[in-house]
Amino acid sequence: MNKFLELISAGKEKIYEQRAKSLARQAEGEQKKLINNLESKLEEKNLQICDLTDLGPESNTSLRPGKPGWSAAEWVDQLQTAKCEKKEIEEQLKIAKETYKEYFSEAKENK
Repeated sequence: MNKFLELISAGKEKIYEQRAKSLARQAEGEQKKLINNLESKLEEKNLQICDLTDLGPESNTSLRPGKPGWSAAEWVDQLQTAKCEKKEIEEQLKIAKETYKEYFSEAKENK
């Protein structure tokens, strides 16, 4: 049987199965993409916090912390904001991983 004949004679079960598999692959790929994006954002936030907490003098002859014009109020605000954003990203990532496990992991048979 040629391919065209297979296509026009395919039963609805076969068509549904093909579409379901395609949709499942697409949804799983999007969930993986979400997890990857959140992991990248989390790493960026960790680097931002590292930068904010690097308060060492710029030279061994200076006692001035960090950069010229450093402001304690700005530093506290930026650090607080970064840490809150990090917690939010961590929570989103946790939920995304739970969703992946719930919807895309193979079901285990009860033994």
